[in-house]
Amino acid sequence: MKKTVYSGRGEPAGIRGAVPLCHHFLRERIRPGDRVVDATCGNGQDTLLLAELVGEEGRVWGFDIQEEALARTRERLVAAGLDGRVELVLSLIHI
Repeated sequence: MKKTVYSGRGEPAGIRGAVPLCHHFLRERIRPGDRVVDATCGNGQDTLLLAELVGEEGRVWGFDIQEEALARTRERLVAAGLDGRVELVLSLIHI
């Protein structure tokens, strides 16, 4: 009989929610040296993950329509020492 493992919140452990699921798939697919795009940097968490995954030889282009979002993202990248792997772009075009 298979035993269920529970998280600290009393629910079955595993991937919960869209963001952890997306991060799971990104970790499976992105390799060092890859070139990737983060189309909406937001608070920078995804951009940081992408910068970690592409490694020193890879590149990330991060876009956002808000200067504040890019500033938060830049702060995260600098704190992690990964800002050299990412080019941040302020996108002023709305479609």
